Amino acid sequence: MTGDFFLGKFGGVMEPYWLNSDGFAIHASKQVPLFTSYNEGQNGLLCLSSRYEAPYKKSDDLLHLQYDICSSSDVKAVHQLVSANYWNKPRAIPDERMFRHPVWSTWARYKGQI
Repeated sequence: MTGDFFLGKFGGVMEPYWLNSDGFAIHASKQVPLFTSYNEGQNGLLCLSSRYEAPYKKSDDLLHLQYDICSSSDVKAVHQLVSANYWNKPRAIPDERMFRHPVWSTWARYKGQI
């Protein structure tokens, strides 16, 4: 997804997924070179666009924007609907060693110096 994790109001987009409290959600395809903006013109609009620009590689493939709009009775119900249809869930309990001997990342402290 587009964006710099340390710049901007919302940081980088990790999932192409938006949810509102009225029970609506948008889920965009991860195969699309997606660019997003929210409230850019102080208009309260979410804008999605697709183009072959950095950080995406140039391509001769046909450019398209692909997304689904989902709705349900409330925010919890639509989130459950989306999560059941778009995301894989763990099928088993993680190895016990991960809890007894966790692997810690030093990136937050040392960044690129490692």
